[in-house]
Order: sequence, then C-alpha cells, then structure tokens
Amino acid sequence: MEPAKLTLDDVFVEWVHTKAYFVKESTLAAYCLNYKNHLKPAFGNVSGAIEESEVQNFVLDKLRSGMSRKTVSDVMIILKMVYRFGVKLHAFEARDWEIKWPTLNNEEGVNLPVMDVGDQRRLMAYLRENFSAQNFGLLLVLSTGMRIGEISALQFQDIDLDNKCVLVRKTIERIYVPVDPDMPYGRMKTKIVVSSPKTFSSRRAIPLTKELLEYAKHFKKLFPGHYYVTSCSDSPIEPRTYRNVQKRVFKQLGIPPMKFHGLRHSFATRCIESGCDYKTISTILGHTKIGTTLDLYVHPSDENKLDAINKMMKKQKL
Repeated sequence: MEPAKLTLDDVFVEWVHTKAYFVKESTLAAYCLNYKNHLKPAFGNVSGAIEESEVQNFVLDKLRSGMSRKTVSDVMIILKMVYRFGVKLHAFEARDWEIKWPTLNNEEGVNLPVMDVGDQRRLMAYLRENFSAQNFGLLLVLSTGMRIGEISALQFQDIDLDNKCVLVRKTIERIYVPVDPDMPYGRMKTKIVVSSPKTFSSRRAIPLTKELLEYAKHFKKLFPGHYYVTSCSDSPIEPRTYRNVQKRVFKQLGIPPMKFHGLRHSFATRCIESGCDYKTISTILGHTKIGTTLDLYVHPSDENKLDAINKMMKKQKL
C-alpha cells in the first residue's frame, strides 16, 4: 500500500513548527492567518505539484477581488517558502514559477493620508490646551512620527530626560494565534503581545522638543518608570483602543476622519515641506532604507523639476 501523499496543509504544519524557532511570534501569527484565509482554500489539499498557471490565476483572482498588490505579494512569499520546504521533504516537485503582475495605473500609486496644515495646527493647539496622558501621546506622535504600536508600548522609563529623547525599543500589537498549535491553519484566537520592533532601524532615539520634555517631566514626577505613557498605569492601552481616542478627538474638532497612521504621514510630510534632509527624516521614522522614505514622501512638483533643470543649465552654461 502506497504511503499517503503530503498535502500543502501537511507541509505547512511542519514548516510552521520549524519556522517558530527563527521568527517573532507576531510574524508567525501573520503567516498562519494569511495561510488560513488565502492559501488553504486554494491549495491546501494539493499534493505533488502546484503549476505556474494555477498560481498565476490565484494572483489575478486575488487582485480582482480588491486585495492590494502588497498583500497578494506577502501571501505569495508565504506560498513560495512553504512550497520550497515541501520540495525538501520530497512532497512536491520543484517548480520555478514566473508570475506576471498587471501594470499599475497612475491612479493606483501611493496616496498617503496627510492632514491639512490648518487642521494640524488646530489639533496640536487642542492637545496642548487639554492636557492628559492620552493627548500627550497624540502630541508625541505628531512630533516624532512614532507608529501606533510604538506609542502604545511606550513607558515613562523610555523617555530619557538627560539626553532629551524618547527611546523606541518595543511595540505592542494584537495578533491572531492558532487555538491548536498542531493545526496552525485552524480556529484562531487573539492575544496582545509586547515585543521588540521588527527591524533594527526601528529601534531608535528620537529627540524631543523643549515643550515635550516639560510635559514628560510633569508625568515622570507622578508615575513610576514601568507605567505606560498613554494609560498612566502598569497596563497598556492597546492600539485599537487608542485609535478610538484619536477618532473621538478628530470628530470633536470637526477634522476629516483619518487613519491613525496618517499622523505619522503628516509628521513626515511637514518635515519634507520644511526642507529637512531625507536621511535624517528616514532615521527618525525608523526606515531601514532611505529609499523607503523617498518613495513614500518625496514627490517633486513641476516647479521643483523646472528649478532643477534651470540650475543645471545655468551651472553647465548650456
């Protein structure tokens, strides 16, 4: 009797158990969630080989359904890693997929939410006038570009008054984890995890203005170092709850709705508009490569382009 052939589901289970030694819990949770939602329905029962045409159709179907190119790309990375692992286990025949991606239309480019300067001034004035720990957190984000997971995980001991900076050393997020570790594509539950930032560049020290340092001194006199900044307690406010704080403030001030990440985009955009150098902005934001900052935030206007051409012509006497 022939031994039962391993399916992609079987290979994924083995792969997850191996991968658990090398990646963060949150990363592994993302693998499991993406596999459960996207790869299992399409390929879970497949054994032997997955052909290029099947993968190509999968990609196009996901894009047509409205899934972003970035998300589909992330799912494809998981499929390739699991499949290669299956080849090593002799469960699958090696395949070299060459997937074609539709050309992006201009209107599908990056369109980051950024606050109007007037709205941002009004918001920051409100946060200063209505002094509280949660408002101080929003002011910190607008003045440092910190991510929501980073501000939620910030403790008073992470604010260095001597060196006049905030130390970004951890992040908090709610992740989906399998109820049964032996069935990582099965039923899931959520949990809160506090961990180190995903990349080395995300661990950074961000200088604080004199105003923010005065606010920080006030709080540090009142609360012990292990207390979280936005909750003033030894338990953090999780990101989804803190998003609601931001939404309420925006609604109260009549500012157009915006995702929390838009505060970070607004900080970066104001820095660019003020003529700050790109390398410095990239370091403050915690980007691994300056190219990420340039791609996201630096979009020269026609006036800037013409000015560059005129400078070149004048310099070269053409």
